[in-house]
Amino acid sequence: MANSNFTYKATWSNNAGHTYAPDKAIQITSLNVTIGVASAAVENLVITLDSAAGAAYDKILMTQAMAGVTSIVSEILTLPYPLAKGDEIVVTYANTDSRDVGLDIQFQGV
Repeated sequence: MANSNFTYKATWSNNAGHTYAPDKAIQITSLNVTIGVASAAVENLVITLDSAAGAAYDKILMTQAMAGVTSIVSEILTLPYPLAKGDEIVVTYANTDSRDVGLDIQFQGV
């Protein structure tokens, strides 16, 4: 449904990271990542577009050193940010300290 607002939330505390794979084309209107307690470890959080069009269209949307950081907000993207059907947003973070990580994506259908 076009222009309806939706929310996707996920949490994890391991080093597996997370992949958000919508089943339709959408526009991201907000993307936030939070860490429950700031890590002392110097590790990067990386947000990547894994394009359905193939590896040649994949792109790193943001890399952030997370030592002492607890929140990343949507300034990383020009919003709204379009995702085609089959595109995925991949969040990776080594998370050596096993901190709780939260992903909150606000989006609209197109």
